[in-house]
Amino acid sequence: MAIIKQPNVEPIPGYRLIAPLGRGGFGEVWKCEAPGGLFKAIKFVYGNLNGLDNNSGHAEEEHRRLDVLVDRERQHHEDHRAENCAAEAGDPGHRDRDEPEHVHIERDDRVAKFWLDPVRLQRSGGFGSGELNRIQRLVEDNREDLIRSWNEYFSR
Repeated sequence: MAIIKQPNVEPIPGYRLIAPLGRGGFGEVWKCEAPGGLFKAIKFVYGNLNGLDNNSGHAEEEHRRLDVLVDRERQHHEDHRAENCAAEAGDPGHRDRDEPEHVHIERDDRVAKFWLDPVRLQRSGGFGSGELNRIQRLVEDNREDLIRSWNEYFSR
C-alpha cells in the first residue's frame, strides 16, 4: 500500500507532514509536526522490507545502516562500562552518565556527538557538513531506539 506524501497528511498518526526536505537514492525526507508541536523529520525509504517482490534492496540497505549505527552506539557504551563502574566509585573523569541522552559517532579519525532530546549536534571533528546532515537524519529517524538503548544501559 502506497503512502500518500503531501502536506497535512498523517502517514503516522499524530505526525503531520509539512514539506519535503530532500530526496536521494534511498528515499525521501519530509519535515513534519509531531505530537506536542515538535518538528521532526520522517524518512520514507524506497522498497519494502516485508514485500514479496524484489523491490526491497533500498529498504534492506537502510535497515543494515541503522543496525550498524545502533551497534556502534551499544559498543560505545560497552567500551565505557568499566568507566561507568569507576564513575560510581567516584571517578570524576567519566561524564556520560551525568549528561543528557546522546550518541557518539566515530569513524576513522572523525567524531560527532548528538544530543537525543531534542536531536542536535553537540560537537564534531572531521566530518563534512553533508555527512553530518546524513548522520543527523539517521539519528532523528532512530531516536527512540537510541534513547531506549541509552536507558537500558544506564539502568544497570
